Amino acid sequence: MRPHLLRPAIAAALLWALAALGCAHGVGSRRASSGAPAPRFVPDATRLDPWDADRAAALGLRAPYVARYRRDGRALSFVAVTHRSMEGTPSFRLVRREFLALRPDFVLIEGIPAALGADPPDIVRVIRQVRAPGPWPVGESFFAASLALSAGVPFAGAEPSRREEAEGLRTAGFSLDDMLSYFLLRQIPEWRREHAPEPLPRMLSSYAAEWYREQRLPNRWTPSRLSAWCRSHLGHPFDASAVRGWETEPATGPHALFTQRIAAADLRVRDGFVVGQIARALNEHRRVLVVYGAGHHFTERRVLQQMLGAPELAGPH
Repeated sequence: MRPHLLRPAIAAALLWALAALGCAHGVGSRRASSGAPAPRFVPDATRLDPWDADRAAALGLRAPYVARYRRDGRALSFVAVTHRSMEGTPSFRLVRREFLALRPDFVLIEGIPAALGADPPDIVRVIRQVRAPGPWPVGESFFAASLALSAGVPFAGAEPSRREEAEGLRTAGFSLDDMLSYFLLRQIPEWRREHAPEPLPRMLSSYAAEWYREQRLPNRWTPSRLSAWCRSHLGHPFDASAVRGWETEPATGPHALFTQRIAAADLRVRDGFVVGQIARALNEHRRVLVVYGAGHHFTERRVLQQMLGAPELAGPH
């Protein structure tokens, strides 16, 4: 069983540009005034768990499902989805059902940076161009955002920016070469599935140039640099045709690949950021809907319980 984690490769070109725009202009940044009361909800990120498919199954967490939390006049519904792109699937139906039941006053979605702020105009334009039943770019996330727009409810992303993500991975002990090589290898199966319109070497070069630009560093990437990294850390030269998606899925056991260990660290960086955004939303709004892959709910569940108590779980039927 694979964790249901939205790959940043989905709508990657769009989201790279938007993330850079948001970070450059400080969109959505909010700071409490010195006289503001202390927040009621403060996440303890030390309670984040690594992904464990066997443990998730033992807990009965069969996606899609919704985890409903209630505390101190606040309501949080975390819709834990299996990522799809078309309406009519169980995840899409569950998102719609929970939106109507909760009547949220704020929606948090996977796949776009929090730095873009609420209702980012470029994202809104993309959403308004989608026609039912899809396909929906960024899947259930953009579908949830469309429901919010129709109801006059603000929505925002909960993801770290590329620079924030890189800083988290650097703190975890990974170099810039480690990060970029991992991100490139993770992209390749996605490009293969999406039948990328440009030759792979050009896609790799464009991705690397954009990534370095977001880090505000000169572009040092070359194909030979990636091949040397693969020899050093994976034991073989780079071969795009041999790259498989499972090689960049999170794992931490003794037999985990180096790329899988980076993936596990990256997941922890993202989840730590996401629970911070959830706490912020709860401190500012009464009813919050979160739409994220089910793997994220598993890894974040103990932090959410620390803030909100045990949830009520409900399936798609």
